[in-house]
Amino acid sequence: MTATHTSARRSHHPDSTDNERSPSRPPAAGTPWLPRKYLPRTRLWARLDIATQEAITVVVAPAGSGKTLGVAGWLQQTPDAEGAIWLDASSPITTASFEQTIDAAAAPSAKPRIVVIDDAHLLSTRCIRYIEERLEHDPESLRLVLLTRWDLPIRGLLAEMLGNLTIVRGNVLTLDDTETAFLITSHAGEQPQTVHDIIAERAQGWCAAVVLAARACAAASSPDNFVRYYRASNAGTADLFVSEVFASLQSRERHLILCTATEPTVTAATARELTNDPNVGDVLVRLETTGLLVHRISEGPLPGAPEDDDEHVRYRLHPLIAEIARRRLASGGVEVELARATVRRAADAYVGRGHIGAALRLMYVTREFERVAGIIAENGPRVITPDTTTTLHAVVNNCADVLEQHPDTWATLARAAHQGGEISTAGYWAEKLFAYHATEHSNASAVDIACTRLQYARSGTGPSAALVADAVQLLSNTGDQIHHSPFVPLLSLEVGIAENWLGDLESAQLHLSDALVESRAIGMSAMVAEALSHLSVNAFMRGHDDTARDLAGEVLAAEAIARGPASSTTQRAEIISSLVQLQRPNRPGSPEIGKISQHILDDPTGRFWQQILAARLQMYQGSTTTAQDMLRGGPDQTHLPRHLELTLIAERSRMSVLTLDHEQLRDAAAQFDRLAAPGESDWTRAMLADLKGDLAAAAELYEIAADVADVRQPDVRAMSRVCAAQVHQQLGHAARARTIIQEAIALSAHTRNRSSFLGWSTHGAPVSWLLREHADVVVPWANELVEAFRDYPGVVASLRPRTATVQESNTTAEPAVRPSLSAREREVLAELARGATYADIAANLIVSENTVKTHISSMYHKLSVGRRSDALAVARKLQLI
Repeated sequence: MTATHTSARRSHHPDSTDNERSPSRPPAAGTPWLPRKYLPRTRLWARLDIATQEAITVVVAPAGSGKTLGVAGWLQQTPDAEGAIWLDASSPITTASFEQTIDAAAAPSAKPRIVVIDDAHLLSTRCIRYIEERLEHDPESLRLVLLTRWDLPIRGLLAEMLGNLTIVRGNVLTLDDTETAFLITSHAGEQPQTVHDIIAERAQGWCAAVVLAARACAAASSPDNFVRYYRASNAGTADLFVSEVFASLQSRERHLILCTATEPTVTAATARELTNDPNVGDVLVRLETTGLLVHRISEGPLPGAPEDDDEHVRYRLHPLIAEIARRRLASGGVEVELARATVRRAADAYVGRGHIGAALRLMYVTREFERVAGIIAENGPRVITPDTTTTLHAVVNNCADVLEQHPDTWATLARAAHQGGEISTAGYWAEKLFAYHATEHSNASAVDIACTRLQYARSGTGPSAALVADAVQLLSNTGDQIHHSPFVPLLSLEVGIAENWLGDLESAQLHLSDALVESRAIGMSAMVAEALSHLSVNAFMRGHDDTARDLAGEVLAAEAIARGPASSTTQRAEIISSLVQLQRPNRPGSPEIGKISQHILDDPTGRFWQQILAARLQMYQGSTTTAQDMLRGGPDQTHLPRHLELTLIAERSRMSVLTLDHEQLRDAAAQFDRLAAPGESDWTRAMLADLKGDLAAAAELYEIAADVADVRQPDVRAMSRVCAAQVHQQLGHAARARTIIQEAIALSAHTRNRSSFLGWSTHGAPVSWLLREHADVVVPWANELVEAFRDYPGVVASLRPRTATVQESNTTAEPAVRPSLSAREREVLAELARGATYADIAANLIVSENTVKTHISSMYHKLSVGRRSDALAVARKLQLI
């Protein structure tokens, strides 16, 4: 974990002076440096003393309110902050290292250490979700202090009511008259009361505004002139002080601030590029030494910095000063034009080195909107990276009038909006491009049009085969215009995505691989990740689980390093990774899968598998009814292509076995017949015969399905083969069962898919017994299966007692109010579902039979039933067991 370190030299801060004061304890590692005497924030410290005894304290206040140094001072004076950890979210923090730091602060046998996270509003969504999860399940292990400029998206109403979450707002940080006077005297010396009054009136307790005003007063010709001017002015606080603050700086300092105002942090090397001043490093040090205007925030190396670059010290302009400089840039003037020209030169250098995102941002913040449009038009999809998401969003919102005049930017803008989840904005630019293409004077590229049409189509019900065929023909064209278009790899990607949807998986693999190679060759990292994620979907649908897992893992590893925002690309990779993991659970039927994000994916194939994953999780966790509900409706189900419709019917059929739904299995067989899938039709008829106890017919149909079925997810062939072995063993055909189960083991060795061995036959012998008796344990995979399924009764035997049958779901009346069973009553209910007698329950729970009867009587009353079968029916329907 990279903590933020600050300079060890003396510095003026919004709530500091240079007088003598020794902290009562050494500072926590990574905390901002404090002067020898700093302003005591009495109200804030008192609130922190109380709030930090619980899990999370959120300090919400705007920039310049003194959050950072106020909390840093509290850490140094409170004896309860021993071993505190300070993190700055503006520094690179990966999700994994963030979680490790939070875990390391937890003390199993003592109170956890305090962890302060500055600029917490910059934390990734994954980090916020991790905090939520810990707050919900293990608040005792947390002592977080989050410093943020706005409310964080933490769903913590219950935690706040329970006292585990405290929010301290800016009113606690507002300076009172005494504190305001302290800062005025610290930065402007002794001043008349009239100066104190006017500053207090205009600053209204805002720490940074008080300091700026005091510095302006110190630079004024006299206190009376200062008071007279500010009483006559109606401008805002920041505008009131800007002229005086800038006037007190040298021209090189003003030039530095104007040129770097748009950068979150800078090094001396970055500042030299932006200012064209070879000695600007000395200016940075001088500004940092005077305090407030520039802060030294880290001495660690920048991510991606050259190894021979020894200028690792990073600086940040105070947010208020940066805002003042941005206003100056907008207002114009000689100094501003000089700064703009210098920044334009730096932007051109960035483009020449391939740093297109940095150049785009520089041109936007300096209001060079025509140059912004030029960069987008010249580079096409190369401008779309995780780093440019915010800039492109701002460009579209604030430069639309300029972009409207540049049709050569519209395809890229549609693509950027689509990737950012702004579907309506993407549609707007796409429709403008299509309308322009239809005009006589259009010079829009055919590749740009084809890319945008495919992208536009997958926002709806999916692209058509005719649209894909036209795009494939276009890709085969070797003309110079097409060959040199930056949209060529993007068109290959879109064709591959469309073919994944339409079911042409072999062709999709080729086009996605082409997109991957070409985008890597031209350094389009975002497109590389997107191609990898779609390739992982492709491999999974073809039954190549290992390849799918590796491709998804490559995407997730890159995302962890980049620490970018949540996107469809990373979510798609997470879904495939989880689907593969779900087929290789540590314990059958109890998959260890983390929380699945509900981020809406930007392609219909990904949305389909997102829905399948959610349903499989519910099924394996015992909520089969919920899983069935998920598969009855959802995105794109009314227009599914054949290969995905087959998967959906197969998923529903497996669940029908658990709910004893004969009618649903008959319907599934008819649907498979309609889709010309005879193997899958025989599989569903085999399961239906199995349910009815006609094992001879079931065995025959299972074997036919094992030879001709096509669906790979779920693997119908493998499931049919294992079920056939189960049924043959039950019929006494041990030799046939042995042959079939060994075939199943051999055929599954390359996929290592255990889900086919869960035991989907209703009346067949347990798979655990088949493996133990017939598997060749000399083979490593066979031995692994034997160990994994040892003593496992099978998915049907395991889940059916907890699953409401179709008859129970349709006929069982629910109580008017959902019952709330005690922990002991739930244990008794689970024993009843096992078929245990009262005596068995008493022995297992180590209580008397009378106690068991008391619990059962209470439970029957809550469930509004009078007998065991009714109680179990209601409990299954309500998913109480």
